[in-house]
Amino acid sequence: MKFKVLITASGLGSRLGNLTRNSNKALVRVGDYAVLTHIIENYSNDTHFVITLGHFGSLVKQYIEICHPDLKVSFIQVDNYKGEGSSLLFSILKAKSLLKEPFVFHVSDAITDVKFNNLTSNYIAGFEKGDTSIYSSYNIDGKNVTSMFKKGEINPDFIHIGVVFIFNYKEFWETATEIYNDNKELSSLNDVSVINKMIQDGIEFKHQKTKNWFDIGSVKGLINARKSFIPKILKDVLDKEDENIYYYNNYIVKFFSNEKITQNRIKRASLISYVVPSIKLSSKNFYSYKLEKGNLYSKSANISNFEKFLNFFDEKLWIDKIHNDSELELLCKEFYLEKTSKRISDFLNRNKLNDEENVINGIKVPKVSELLKLIPESFFSDNIKTKIHGDFILDNCIYQDNKFKMIDWRQDFSGELEFGDLYYDLSKLAHNIVVNHEIIEKDLYYYNNKNNNIDVDILCKKRLIDCEKILFSWAKEKAFSLKKIEILRALIWINMSPLHHQPFDSFLFYFGKYNLFKSLNEKN
Repeated sequence: MKFKVLITASGLGSRLGNLTRNSNKALVRVGDYAVLTHIIENYSNDTHFVITLGHFGSLVKQYIEICHPDLKVSFIQVDNYKGEGSSLLFSILKAKSLLKEPFVFHVSDAITDVKFNNLTSNYIAGFEKGDTSIYSSYNIDGKNVTSMFKKGEINPDFIHIGVVFIFNYKEFWETATEIYNDNKELSSLNDVSVINKMIQDGIEFKHQKTKNWFDIGSVKGLINARKSFIPKILKDVLDKEDENIYYYNNYIVKFFSNEKITQNRIKRASLISYVVPSIKLSSKNFYSYKLEKGNLYSKSANISNFEKFLNFFDEKLWIDKIHNDSELELLCKEFYLEKTSKRISDFLNRNKLNDEENVINGIKVPKVSELLKLIPESFFSDNIKTKIHGDFILDNCIYQDNKFKMIDWRQDFSGELEFGDLYYDLSKLAHNIVVNHEIIEKDLYYYNNKNNNIDVDILCKKRLIDCEKILFSWAKEKAFSLKKIEILRALIWINMSPLHHQPFDSFLFYFGKYNLFKSLNEKN
């Protein structure tokens, strides 16, 4: 039989902390795609979904439009999804008018493979193990559920996973309405009170056991789920508060909480379309493009192909070069100097440090503010105005059959969409050869601080060291300033420091400070 599926995606998802500060918990990535897709994939293609919207509801709707454009779905806006009078039961009741027939109720933070087929009775899906201090539960007698419990029950038969088939929908809505009207002020109202009352009134609910259930509504549950759903495509992606990336149905989907970033990235994709994928679908906060075939170039860059890589983008991306542009000089000062000063303050404040002289790798290094003053004016005027990628790193390049395609381009260069400083792309590349995703993931760096005597070091693969030599040789042949590349690379490391975890943030700051000092003191 066919039935609708109600997904309540209106809640705050507060148990996930920062992950739901700028998004909805149904959009948290598990494996390659969002929890919401895991739920949708559990039902047949012709299923009609009813989804309640509340906390960042517009993002849930956009995600469906981008990832599941052909989905049969009705959205219900929940006006009161937090504070007094809000509850799970309130959200459920908002969907009443669309569910005057048998339906499945599926909470938005449960991944399970339980199936309800050929049903002529009510069913509750349960799991044998779980912490009853945070989950509702129930007991059974044979195949029938005898009673349901709120959180805290000792030794129940099964954990209630939040997936229910409601056959007696009329009785469900009557009971739900009655309970809500009598207890409107309770934020704890949910489906359990309704089902338990129905059972007491003699309406039968059968039990259906599931062997696979993952609750992603908490950090612990999310970690557990991610151990079972290993990404096939997005293997090196890290969680960020304000952006996310998904893979579904052969497409990459990018999300940014900042609408301006999304729109600027879409515009820039059209400006550098010859080196980045074409956008398929887009919305205020999302865009998608077809997965590029090939491997990350960071895995295969070597002395036999690296110069081809540089020449390819020199011919296809860094074209119509204009040297020493006065308009770009102002942007460089803002992007390289003002942005760096702010990031330095962010790092020092976060770690409750003062800007002071340090001994780094045995060398006395002045305050970082003093180092910034030593950067010559020519550093900003010696620029090359051209189209740039903006995050030009090996980890953002797809390589196959001696062909290159860049992904994850930057949205602007200090607010400018159409051009930037070629040196920024070259310096990002130089940075990534030394500090890359593999290094971060495997903690292949060294940081030690004893009484302000600091040691920093990092492991580099020989093939990447060879690529670094080729990069600087190629740049010298093209008459680019090697000193500017080295200074800017050091500034990039300093800029990155407040964006990462301890102790990697400290490594980046002092590694950048050390290399900035060395670069400023090197002869041209």
